[in-house]
Amino acid sequence: GCHHAVQGLACFGVLFSAYHLQTTHNPYCRRSLNNLEVLSIISTLVTVYCGLCFVSDDIPQGVAILLFLLMIGCNAFFFGSWAHNLWLKTRELIHDRHPELYKRFCPCQ
Repeated sequence: GCHHAVQGLACFGVLFSAYHLQTTHNPYCRRSLNNLEVLSIISTLVTVYCGLCFVSDDIPQGVAILLFLLMIGCNAFFFGSWAHNLWLKTRELIHDRHPELYKRFCPCQ
């Protein structure tokens, strides 16, 4: 109960601080990496916040389902963004290191 809520709030505070530092300092050289990090922190913040609501046993089932779907949606969006960026970086590496393979498998580009 209360112990979990305190842990969740502490975690929320640390994540909010990380979000603030990330958005003010942009520590990565590439904008895409900074954007991914912000998405990661936001999806974690949403997950922790929704999790805090689940600690309370008083929430109606409909609200619980909506919170669960929100958590799934945020994390799915982050994973999709991560996979998309991984694909772009992989294509870039293949293009730079093995142009003949790139031309063969990505002829339109």
